Amino acid sequence: EAKRVPLDPQRTLALGGMNVPADRQQKILESLGFRIEGGDAVVPSWRRDIDGPADLVEEVTRIVGYDAIPSTPLPRDEGVARPTATRSQMIERKVRRAAAARGLDEAVTWSFIGEPDAALFGGAPRVLANPISEDMKYMRPSMIPGLAAAARRNADRGASSIRLFELGRRYLADAERPTVGIILAGDKAPRSWLAAKGADFDAFDAKAEVLALLEAAGAPVGNLQLTMGAGDTWHPGRSARLGLGKTLLAAFGELHPRVERALELPAGTVAAEIYLDAIPAPRSSEHARPAFTPPALQPVSRAFP
Repeated sequence: EAKRVPLDPQRTLALGGMNVPADRQQKILESLGFRIEGGDAVVPSWRRDIDGPADLVEEVTRIVGYDAIPSTPLPRDEGVARPTATRSQMIERKVRRAAAARGLDEAVTWSFIGEPDAALFGGAPRVLANPISEDMKYMRPSMIPGLAAAARRNADRGASSIRLFELGRRYLADAERPTVGIILAGDKAPRSWLAAKGADFDAFDAKAEVLALLEAAGAPVGNLQLTMGAGDTWHPGRSARLGLGKTLLAAFGELHPRVERALELPAGTVAAEIYLDAIPAPRSSEHARPAFTPPALQPVSRAFP
């Protein structure tokens, strides 16, 4: 028995976006082997792919030509859409992009460390009651232990220059703190015919990375104050802090030789930590420029497969 499919000429406009007169639709379908009887189209026996009214619309629009479908822009409200990302999320995105652009490789390490590593950084106030492993039951108070483990693995596999960063959380007694950790180890520059040995990283390289990422995060880099000595974890004469008054934004420099040996890092390894939640929010100004208002989206006149 021949298959009959309801034919609605208005369906071509509603579904296909093309206004084709009813008599032309009938001629197109008849030229393809269909018979029009009343309000139905009788499907030829060789067209087993025709199943419903949408298939009839496809036949008509295919013959008329998809290029005849008028381009219509989607409705869009005037002005800039309201942002959905929070300020903290925007800062993390900018810092991650800036670090990658400066040649740093992103590492994703465990948030759990062992007791010896935690003790090097003042101990961990948060301890898991049911850890994955007894060697990884302390929530990290610093980003350095995880990055140090990643640096060791890269060095063991023959990497001559290690430039790693990680954007994650430190778990302190009062709260979780978003932090960027950086570690630079190995050769700063490769060996060449001018020098038998490549140049090593120093504290100024770590400082340059910290300032670049702070600037990308929107911190007032020009007003930062530098204080020598970053704490017991850092080398007393080759480390420093950056802050605004009593607010500490970053610490950088060489690690203390005791910490360096305990973490089995190459000699002269430099590191840094940036405390993203300490970056002050920009002050609003009454004389700020108005928000950029782009025009409505232009209609698309060509589809690219």
